[in-house]
Amino acid sequence: TLLGFGAAAAAMGATPPPFGKASPRRSAAMADVTPSPQGQTPGHMPEPYPKRSPPPDPAMMMTPPPVAQPAMPQASMSFERRQPPAPEEVVMSAFQQGVAAASTVDQNLAANVGSTPRVQFRAPPDAPPRSSRGPKIAALVMLILLAVAGIAYYLWTTSVAAAAVRHVRVLSPKPTAVYRWFDSTGRVTGGETRTLAFEGGGRVTDILPAGSTFAAGEIIARLQGAALVETDVSRHRARLLFYEQMRDSMRAANNAPELRQAELKIGIKSGLLAEAEALLAPRVIRPAEAGQVIEVLVKLGDTVQPRMAALKINPGRLRGEFMLTEADWPAAGALAFCRIEVVGQAPTASIDTAVHRGEASSAADSGPPQAAGSARYLDCQARSEGAGAGQAVVELPLGASVTVGQPLRLARARFDGVFPIPRHAVARTNDTDRVLVATAGGIAEARAVTLADAAGDEVLVAQGLDVGDAVIIAAPADLHDGSHIVVDR
Repeated sequence: TLLGFGAAAAAMGATPPPFGKASPRRSAAMADVTPSPQGQTPGHMPEPYPKRSPPPDPAMMMTPPPVAQPAMPQASMSFERRQPPAPEEVVMSAFQQGVAAASTVDQNLAANVGSTPRVQFRAPPDAPPRSSRGPKIAALVMLILLAVAGIAYYLWTTSVAAAAVRHVRVLSPKPTAVYRWFDSTGRVTGGETRTLAFEGGGRVTDILPAGSTFAAGEIIARLQGAALVETDVSRHRARLLFYEQMRDSMRAANNAPELRQAELKIGIKSGLLAEAEALLAPRVIRPAEAGQVIEVLVKLGDTVQPRMAALKINPGRLRGEFMLTEADWPAAGALAFCRIEVVGQAPTASIDTAVHRGEASSAADSGPPQAAGSARYLDCQARSEGAGAGQAVVELPLGASVTVGQPLRLARARFDGVFPIPRHAVARTNDTDRVLVATAGGIAEARAVTLADAAGDEVLVAQGLDVGDAVIIAAPADLHDGSHIVVDR
């Protein structure tokens, strides 16, 4: 084709273009056959090479050249065949919809051909890979912040607790029996002292020491030979008791013969018993009423003459007499128990005897018998005879270590199993009595309590406390339930 165009140009006198440059006519002709990528339609594939035009007619070469068309830029008119890039150099971009994402070449071709720009779909760009160290650093920072916050909170609470702590003193009461007393006091009274002696003479073989107590009809002193006679008395008395029982049985069985025999035996044994007792009486001292030995005038082994004084006794039991007010007198008569308080030192002569205490005795109301000025507590027995208006008389137990004239106090009330605590340890709040108890954790705990008696400086707690509770007795004014405390030992 080039050779043909060159021969035609030479015949027309035109200078052929240098080699490698296309003439305008050739360029225009080639532009008509150059395939446009934008002109392709779906389903139509362009031919791989354009159809070659037939050689020009020599006659037509003499016709004037056609009107020259405005020359297009060299870049637009050139056609360059390129090889496809290597597979390893192809980088697929993400699918994305939009005209702005089209390539510059596609825009230029679309402008030349006049077709609608292509729409390309590209995937969204991949997010950059996250670093695995980021979450670890964040967790480490969070742990450090939490540790710092915990330390700060601990220091703050410690400082606040140290500033709010209170020093207190406590008391651990124990349940016990407690008595309350009448305001009026009484005195120990008793019978006159009596002197006793043997009816017969002989050597003294047995005698009770001073301070001993005795019952009515009990032998308190013996002479030689009294023991044998006393054995005969005991044997005759036992036989007499046997025949008396037989008599009662025969009478119940309506056995007249046997009943008659039992009555005869009773008469015989009664006579023998009377004779034995008559032999025993001058050899022993046997008071007819109970009392206490005050003084012994003879010693064991001494020989005494008939009617010679042997000892001194107090024939009657000691009593306590109280003068009460009109308000206290009826209450004293209605008491179901009898308890007295003895103040002062007892005589040493009565130490050998046992002191009989009641069931209500406890560590709270007992004292050493010989402690000077210490209070001692004794059970007693109320007496109605011999008491005038406003007067209360009680009998003291046998062997009581007291002397005539000692002061006494009579109990008006008894409380069992109560906790005695100081009055100032109880606070009245909303018609409820409360105490503060020190817990093992160093916290003051408020307890509602029930008081059995609130008279005086000592109150008695009946409910609300347990054994081992530490009651706060010296509390600051601002101490309340839940306060931090330190117990001063």
